[in-house]
Amino acid sequence: MIAVYLEDAIEAVLCAMVTAVESAKTTDTELAKCSKTVRGDRIRPVPNLPVVWIVSEPATVDGTSPGLAERWTMPVRVAGLVANADVEAGSKQAVKIACGARRAILANRRLSLAYVADVVSAGFDMAARHGLVQNRATHWVDVTLTVHFTVRES
Repeated sequence: MIAVYLEDAIEAVLCAMVTAVESAKTTDTELAKCSKTVRGDRIRPVPNLPVVWIVSEPATVDGTSPGLAERWTMPVRVAGLVANADVEAGSKQAVKIACGARRAILANRRLSLAYVADVVSAGFDMAARHGLVQNRATHWVDVTLTVHFTVRES
């Protein structure tokens, strides 16, 4: 295994996810409606909705292997964020966006990165939260994907 730093691995994983979603906009009509794919827990200015929002959760070390390689697990939330005063229609659109983004990412479960072992589904959440002002016109639906990867920094 070639040396790869933790910060570089995480950056590449998140970039690969954004690229997968952006590429899928040519074939997925709901994703095509999204103004952009955002990553991280903050952005200014807030983009026009709908968007796909990718937020990594705390990563953990699962263990080490010979040569001081570390096996990491990082949950990543992939959300569909929609503004729609029609509660039912907004919720359905957010579900379609989140699930479409999930499919786009899972189409290549190694994200074309040699140190990524797998990306698997880990959860689905229709609750609108994550720092958003609660209102009936904003819908946040997310899927959680878990990325398993290995780094060796020396």
